[in-house]
Amino acid sequence: MINIYDYLDYREFLKAYYDYHKKNDDQFSHRVMCRKVGFTSPNFLKMIIDKQRNIGRSGIPKIISGLDLKKKEAEYFSYLVYFTKAKTIVEKNYYYGLISALRSKRVIQTIQKDQFKYYSNWYTIVVRELINNQPVEINYAELAKKIIPSILPKQVKKSIQLLEEIGLINRTADGRFVQSAPLINTGNEVESLFLKNFHDKMIELGRLSIEEFPSDKREISSCTVKISEQGFKRLKTRLQEFREEILQIVKEDVGVDRVAQVNFQLFPLSREGLNMGGER
Repeated sequence: MINIYDYLDYREFLKAYYDYHKKNDDQFSHRVMCRKVGFTSPNFLKMIIDKQRNIGRSGIPKIISGLDLKKKEAEYFSYLVYFTKAKTIVEKNYYYGLISALRSKRVIQTIQKDQFKYYSNWYTIVVRELINNQPVEINYAELAKKIIPSILPKQVKKSIQLLEEIGLINRTADGRFVQSAPLINTGNEVESLFLKNFHDKMIELGRLSIEEFPSDKREISSCTVKISEQGFKRLKTRLQEFREEILQIVKEDVGVDRVAQVNFQLFPLSREGLNMGGER
């Protein structure tokens, strides 16, 4: 049977529900499923699954009743819909918290929990870089002062414990910390909520660095341009390629003496489809 708690996307749950019943009943169809939940359009649920339509608030109780979801399952399904429809990080955090509270611990995959813990704050990643090849006997207070902005010694200690717990650092036979993997790359598309929170914090730190550091200790610049949809996609691809190049430079670097953050930002400042003065 389909377990709703296995899903963090209500569309994926609906698709899995349909696939399961179709596999076990040749007569089952999108039309039958729509009739079951009380939708008049025979393809409405398929359009929802295919991301062509969204579920309105009035549609939630119909699906809950039609799929015979129990009380907690119904609550969970509602939160999935609200989480997907949320427009801000604050809203998404709120509904993710409600979703997490209802999820059974046995269905939360380890990698999801580990990622959430790793990206739940900005400084654990910095700690991981600072303690690489350092003795296991860490002076937490001294290390905390090296981080900008500085954090508490107990936060350093907790971060190290977490890094060991999720296997991102190991202890060597000669008493040093080493990274289990030298680089972590989250991929091109940042979809997960905890990554959005992490990037939000790093953007804030970038803003603070303007006041914190002189210009020769940072590089913050920007340009505002007119561009087509094709040109925008080319820029996005180029930024992704350049990020990979940066990782290669870091991999080959020697004599390292600091931890730095590199941010990329590319985002619209106007709506699409405007007349911007003709072809170039």
